[in-house]
Amino acid sequence: MNYKERYLEEKGYLKGLAVSITSKKHEYKDSQRNEGGSFVEFSTTYKLLRELRKLQYEYRSHHIAYSIRKKVRLPLDNGELTEEATQRYNQIERIVRDGNEPNWDYIREILETYPIVPEVADEEAVCANS
Repeated sequence: MNYKERYLEEKGYLKGLAVSITSKKHEYKDSQRNEGGSFVEFSTTYKLLRELRKLQYEYRSHHIAYSIRKKVRLPLDNGELTEEATQRYNQIERIVRDGNEPNWDYIREILETYPIVPEVADEEAVCANS
């Protein structure tokens, strides 16, 4: 799979997650209205909120990895983020509250699972079309 195909596949995955998050938000809000604000652990509202949070976590992690990979040719060096990748992350998320840091182990896993080392010609073609 070349760089452009992988880029488009990941972009499609992110779009799919975004659609799922939107629909799950609507389900959650409807459930809140119908259950009268019940927030018992096994209620439908609680289950929908957990599913929504999982989708948001997945989206955030993949979005960070996608954004780093899109701009940084080699984001990892011996399993650690390079300085260029760290700078890219700081552009993506400028303000992060304490306790709301991304899961770097999961992001590294995403970057290692789907390594992309683009050829310059493919990279320029993809960037021109996005």
